[in-house]
Amino acid sequence: MAEDSFICEINQELRQEKARSLWRRYGSLLVSAAVILVLVITAVQGYTTWIDGKASRIGDSFLATFELTDKAGQGRVLAKLAEIEKSGFGAYPALAKMRKATILVNEGKRIDAVALLDNIVANVSTPEILKNMASVRAAYILVDIGSFADVEERVKRLATNIDPMRFAARDALGLAAWRTGRIADSVYYFSKIRDDKGAAGTGFLQRADMMLDLLQNKEKQTEG
Repeated sequence: MAEDSFICEINQELRQEKARSLWRRYGSLLVSAAVILVLVITAVQGYTTWIDGKASRIGDSFLATFELTDKAGQGRVLAKLAEIEKSGFGAYPALAKMRKATILVNEGKRIDAVALLDNIVANVSTPEILKNMASVRAAYILVDIGSFADVEERVKRLATNIDPMRFAARDALGLAAWRTGRIADSVYYFSKIRDDKGAAGTGFLQRADMMLDLLQNKEKQTEG
């Protein structure tokens, strides 16, 4: 028993000596690694807080532009939108441009609005959903002032059977075709909306039904 106890003591001493040796050799590295880890965590937390704060400030600034609707506030709206564009933060620059495009339309500057919306689409940093929204917005403006080809250029790619924006794209194409006398194309696009089960209960289906009735009545009058 005494021998076993002696062996255990020797074994324990060897372990302690090995631990002390490892600490002397690698202790400073472990401390440095721990300090670096703490600094990294602190930096990440600080950066996250800064990002959240910046997002909140820019978001509040963007929402504020909807409150300044009178002419006196128009200059301040445009100034805020310019600041948001310059920030380059997330999707806000694209949203700011879309807001500015709406202002341009209200001022009768529809060609300028289309150019601005096209710029949003051309920007590689713009999120895809906002590109599609800008394309649809430009298409609706061009229904009144452009050609069918102008509208088609912007939204035909969205008029597929699976794109979430297909109803708006087909609606714009149908209206543009009707306005430019392309009756067959107009019937085609409004029929695509009517025959799509996903359009049930939407305003797009209501307009498609109305336009198809109008086009059919016009066709009957022509034949008569």
